[in-house]
Amino acid sequence: MPLTTHRIVTEGKKSRCTRCHQTWTGKVRVDCPGVRVYPFEEVPSYLKTITTLERERKYPPDPQSMGWSVPDSQRSLLSLRLR
Repeated sequence: MPLTTHRIVTEGKKSRCTRCHQTWTGKVRVDCPGVRVYPFEEVPSYLKTITTLERERKYPPDPQSMGWSVPDSQRSLLSLRLR
């Protein structure tokens, strides 16, 4: 997934991205993932970690069999997750 730039809103001494909902008190040093980022304690019950999905033996479909195009830079990450 390509990273993007944050949409920063300043609230007093804090900065917040309206796109990913991350907050900072200092300089922003990372790019925006473009999707909502949840603190681990606040993850909604309908979202699961890769570890939880693997424990439940639920794996993503093989992109090759689905006819998806996977960039070379992502293939190694994807092959680790499909095992």
